[in-house]
Amino acid sequence: MKTLEGGRIGIASQAVGIAQACLDASIRYAKERKAFDRPIAEFQAIQFKIADMATNVEAARMLTLRRRN
Repeated sequence: MKTLEGGRIGIASQAVGIAQACLDASIRYAKERKAFDRPIAEFQAIQFKIADMATNVEAARMLTLRRRN
């Protein structure tokens, strides 16, 4: 069971890293993509979506770290 638990933590860590990379890519894209002559990152709806993503990534990171200890 210890081996399985360690494997699960490793997979969770990888998933958090992938989610963080997706968040970073989303932020870059929102700053580059323009609509109505403005970056879409300036629109509140996009900001809310990115904030929700960041919250979920951070929650997953904290759960992974807590499980490790």
